[in-house]
Amino acid sequence: MQSFTSKNLAKLDRSTWEVVRFGDVVKEVRETSQDHIADGIDHVVGLEHLSPLDIHIRSWGNIANSTTFSRRFRKGQVLFGRRRAYQRKAAIANFDGICSGDIIVMEAIEDKLDPNLLSFLVHSEGFYNWAVSTSAGSLSPRTKFKSLAEYEFRLPPRDVQKKLAELLWVVDEVRESLVLSMKRITKYKKISIKNLYSCGIGHVKFKDTEIGIIPEEWNVVKLSEVADVSTGNSAPQSPDYFKNGAYPFCRTSDVGRVHISENLTDIADYLNEQGIKGLNLFKKGTILIPKSGASTFLNHRVVLGIDSYVSSHLATVLADDKKIITKYLFNIVCFIDARNLTNNPDYPSLRTENIKEIKVALPKINEQKAIVEIIDKIDNSLEAIKNNIKSIENLRNVIINSIF
Repeated sequence: MQSFTSKNLAKLDRSTWEVVRFGDVVKEVRETSQDHIADGIDHVVGLEHLSPLDIHIRSWGNIANSTTFSRRFRKGQVLFGRRRAYQRKAAIANFDGICSGDIIVMEAIEDKLDPNLLSFLVHSEGFYNWAVSTSAGSLSPRTKFKSLAEYEFRLPPRDVQKKLAELLWVVDEVRESLVLSMKRITKYKKISIKNLYSCGIGHVKFKDTEIGIIPEEWNVVKLSEVADVSTGNSAPQSPDYFKNGAYPFCRTSDVGRVHISENLTDIADYLNEQGIKGLNLFKKGTILIPKSGASTFLNHRVVLGIDSYVSSHLATVLADDKKIITKYLFNIVCFIDARNLTNNPDYPSLRTENIKEIKVALPKINEQKAIVEIIDKIDNSLEAIKNNIKSIENLRNVIINSIF
């Protein structure tokens, strides 16, 4: 039996493989559960719990929180997001549960397709292109299993399927080990920031302040004392102001797309000369905080990586570099929960004045630099792991698409 590696897949002869329809080797499972507790079901999976291009389910809801879902799935079956298929959401279940009606539950017909291959097959370019092309609807396009069943591809013989599945799962194990390392280092970073920003480096004397115990040499200051806190400008309403635009206009949607970033450069909208009249330009290095809208309480934070015009739904914080380093300040801002800055936690809105009043512990610039250097080393490790994960994902995709 041939043993496959990523190197010899390029020489794989697919010409003799049988051409089959997806529905010939995979079936839809339409099992339901009307009494979740009696059926011993505790996990609820919606589309929001499936991540693009990820074959694993990493989050879920709980039956105790109530749900109207009734479609049942079992461990080992594959959940495929049929709504907005272009988002590429499909994952193998490692537990029993119920899921949204916008998820197709499917499983391999075992005497034809190795079950261990199915979760990779549905992530192939060919299959996703077919899923998107068979989706109907403008605002929220959906596909059906009946349509997916018509997809044709070349199916390897069973012995070859087994070897290919083994190779792909080895690649996935490497990716998962990297993901676990990233989680651990991320947790270590949070602990390190918490300790460094409260205890500093090498201090032996501490004092009790309104924001907690800090080194005796540090001061407590308002955010407005070490940074210029302001807000963006209202977005021009006419589309004419965005035609042939050359000047970036950052919105909360740009911030929400990256969540946390120290170098935001990917901005969707650009204004023209007419559009920027009367607007304030914010410098590269300005920290942005959502202050109104749904993203406010999600605590997304970014630093502009380019000079940009900014939406009025964002607060802007520009560090006074003689008093505080931007990255030092950014780490502080990332730990601030927006819900603690409002008297109405049910209404997602912040006042710029409240942001100005935030109290922070401030060491001397030299100690700030030393603290930032420590965090930078941790960030460098995280970046290296992220790059390795991307490389493994690229390798996995090459293997999948060389098979299917």
